Amino acid sequence: MNAKVLLSYISGERFWEHEKPLPQQLQISINVNLVDFEILNKEEASSRFIVSVQYVPSVGQVVAKGKLIITGEENEIKQIREANEKKQVPLALVQVISNFTIGEMIIISKALGIPPPLPLLMPSAQEKPQSSSLV
Repeated sequence: MNAKVLLSYISGERFWEHEKPLPQQLQISINVNLVDFEILNKEEASSRFIVSVQYVPSVGQVVAKGKLIITGEENEIKQIREANEKKQVPLALVQVISNFTIGEMIIISKALGIPPPLPLLMPSAQEKPQSSSLV
């Protein structure tokens, strides 16, 4: 399966006064929504999407909109359609959309002086730091 992301709209707004320091504690939520899922043919589908970044307390927001075009085998497109009918967006599609849009949203947030919408990377409990030596 292949997915292509086409960005059609991006905007950001800072609600917090520039003279006022940003709060020490911020919660950032990133929401990805697929809208108007459509089967184009046996091996192609498309959907519009909206990605929004919200901050608590409300220091600003960033929104991106666009279109996702999916190509793949007939059974893959059928599975995606069935998942969409159950309101279950496949995680792989959410990741493709968010990976593409987050980079653009980081640029917008930097220009506005608000924290970037970076997902927190939590180290796995099974991973051990690798030591290296120069010999």
